[in-house]
Amino acid sequence: MNLAKTVLIITLAYWGILFTLTHIPPAQAPEMGASDKLLHLIAFTLLAFLVSSNLLLTKRWNRASVLLSMVALTVYAGFDELTQLLVGRTAAWKDWQADLIGILAGTAACAILIYLFRRHPLIQPLLQPKTK
Repeated sequence: MNLAKTVLIITLAYWGILFTLTHIPPAQAPEMGASDKLLHLIAFTLLAFLVSSNLLLTKRWNRASVLLSMVALTVYAGFDELTQLLVGRTAAWKDWQADLIGILAGTAACAILIYLFRRHPLIQPLLQPKTK
């Protein structure tokens, strides 16, 4: 299996686990021992980093794709917050804001790594536009 498929599987598995964890009813949810906002920030930083990595590995790293992925993750974060109401959890603006900061952080982290390693022989071909 190539790296792009492996990262895609990891991304989808992580996303599914994240959705499951955010929809556990409060009475059954484990105590995490950390700030709820910090957990939101970390969760969405990793999700955005994985999504951005998928864009790079499939040669789709460009402004339009990055912006579209950030918009999609922003919409998903709102959907995730709202659907938590269905299992007796709360939806909070501050949680969504922490998600958005995480989306920015994860995307920025990937962009910074791409910039720092853009001349590396493994990264350089990935930055070339995808040919049909």
